Amino acid sequence: LAIAAAIAILVFGFGSGILVMAVAALVTYAVAATARRLIRGQTGDVLGAIQQLVDAAVLITAASLIS
Repeated sequence: LAIAAAIAILVFGFGSGILVMAVAALVTYAVAATARRLIRGQTGDVLGAIQQLVDAAVLITAASLIS
């Protein structure tokens, strides 16, 4: 996570990098909390879904910051 934060801050600047990391953390928390509530835990499929959703959220956030 520290490497991802450092890269986000270097690429987007401090404020925008923190925003991108916050979006990633929020998506991760939301999916993990939903999985805990619905299936009482996490599986590899849940972790894969988190990875895909975080990628999409970060790319959408980055695109909105660029334009």
